[in-house]
Amino acid sequence: MSDTGSTGLTIGAVAELTGVPAPTLRAWERRYGIPSPARSASGHRLYHADHVALVRRLRRLVDAGVAPRMAVERLRNAPPAPRHPPAPPDDDPYAVVVGRIVDAIDRFDPDTLESELRRVLVLGSTTAIYERVMVPVMRLLGERWSHDDPLSIAQEHLTTEVMRNVAQDLHRLARPESPLGSAVVACVADEQHVLPLYAIAFRLAQRRIRAVVLGARTPPPVVAVAVERLRPDMVALSATVRPADPEALLSAYGHSCGSTPWIIGGTGLRGWAEQVRAHGGHAIGPDLHLDAFVDGLALTG
Repeated sequence: MSDTGSTGLTIGAVAELTGVPAPTLRAWERRYGIPSPARSASGHRLYHADHVALVRRLRRLVDAGVAPRMAVERLRNAPPAPRHPPAPPDDDPYAVVVGRIVDAIDRFDPDTLESELRRVLVLGSTTAIYERVMVPVMRLLGERWSHDDPLSIAQEHLTTEVMRNVAQDLHRLARPESPLGSAVVACVADEQHVLPLYAIAFRLAQRRIRAVVLGARTPPPVVAVAVERLRPDMVALSATVRPADPEALLSAYGHSCGSTPWIIGGTGLRGWAEQVRAHGGHAIGPDLHLDAFVDGLALTG
C-alpha cells in the first residue's frame, strides 16, 4: 500500500464506512498485516481508499463463512484490481497531471488535489484544460465511483467542488478584453451539474463572446430577469438529466428568452431537437454545433 503522508481517514471513519469495528481492524492488522495503514507524526493510523476497499472485501469473505486467516490469504493471492489507466507518456503533461489528480482523489487529499488542479492553469488554453484534464478526470472517476459508498460520494463532492472553483478561475482568465457580444449561460431548473456551463463559456470566449454564468438550478423566471437586465446576444442552457416535464420546461424557457436567440444542450434532452425548435430555441447536437450557432448570430462588435 502507498503511504498517505499526513492525510487520510481515521480508524473510526473506516469503521463507520465498512461496518468493521475499530478493535477488529486493529486485530486484523496485528495478526495478518491487513490493512497496513500509514501513521501520522503523532502515531495515529491513516487509511485511504484502497484500505477501505480491502477491508470491505475481507469483511464479505468473513461474513460468507471464510475464516479470517484464509480470507486474508485469498486476498493476498488474488490478482490486483486495476485502479489507474496505463501510465501516461512522459511527453503528455495533461495525462501526467490527470494521473496526479486521480491519485490525490483516491487518497482523499484536498490540498494536493487543489494544488494539482491549479497547476493546470499554465498548461494551455482554457478549452484544452477543460477537455484534456477536467473531462478525463470526471470520466475516469465516474467509472469507479459507487453511489452507495459514503467514501465515493465524499470523493465526488470534493472533486466537483474543487473543479468548480478552478473552472471559475479559468473563466475569469478567459474573458475576452474586447468582446463582440455577450451570453447568459445557465443550468435548467433542477440541473445541478455546473461544469458543462464552463465548457460553454470557454468556447464562447474563444469566439470573443463574454459569458455571464448563472450556475445551477436556474428557473425560467430568473433567466427572464437576466435577459431583461443584461440584454445578451444569446442564452445557452444546459440539461444533463432529463427534466420531469420537458415540454413545459421548454415552453417556459422559450417564453423567458423571448426574441433573444437561445440554445440548449446536454444529454438530458437528447432527441428533443424538434420540440426545442417548436418553442423558438435551438438544440446543440449532431445537427448543430455551438460554433455554427454563434456564426449564425453574425456578431460584428
